[in-house]
Amino acid sequence: RDIESQEIFRQCSESNHLFYWNFDQEGIYEIKIIFKKKLSSCAGMFYCCNQLTEIDISKFDCENVLSCESMFYNCYNLKKINLGKLDFSLVTDFTCMFQSCQNLIDLDVSNFNTKNVKYMNYMFNRCSNLALIDASKFFTPQALDTSFMYFGCLLIKSIDLSNFDSKNIIKMTSMFSNCNQLYSIKISKFD
Repeated sequence: RDIESQEIFRQCSESNHLFYWNFDQEGIYEIKIIFKKKLSSCAGMFYCCNQLTEIDISKFDCENVLSCESMFYNCYNLKKINLGKLDFSLVTDFTCMFQSCQNLIDLDVSNFNTKNVKYMNYMFNRCSNLALIDASKFFTPQALDTSFMYFGCLLIKSIDLSNFDSKNIIKMTSMFSNCNQLYSIKISKFD
């Protein structure tokens, strides 16, 4: 309804996507996206969409996607994201993907293929209401930066990074900082 949102939708409609949205007195409550061609990037796709409370992108075709940088950045009212079994096998950048999704309570990343990812810094930063992030299958032989990855994940008690390969990582600054309830980290493959 506001001019800025309409301009964003207009630009996207002229490029790779068509947007349809429903709204009521309180604003947009549903968005439908039709892609004109395969996605190569999801970077900033829902950046600062801070009124969204639930997103289902389980039907997206992500097999050619290289970047998910800031995909859901600052979606602070978001409570649930349905990612289904999306193919992220070519993605190299997950920087800030879920950063500041502070009301997110349901997130399943257990199927993420992370074999090509280089940047995971700030990925779950300030997801303060997430109690579980299943990263047990994260295999990261290319990873370079995981700094602030879990920073401020206040409710996380345990993190399983048993498949996490750290041999090429050059930055891990504050990776688990401000995880106040964290008592167990499995890091058997950390080098």
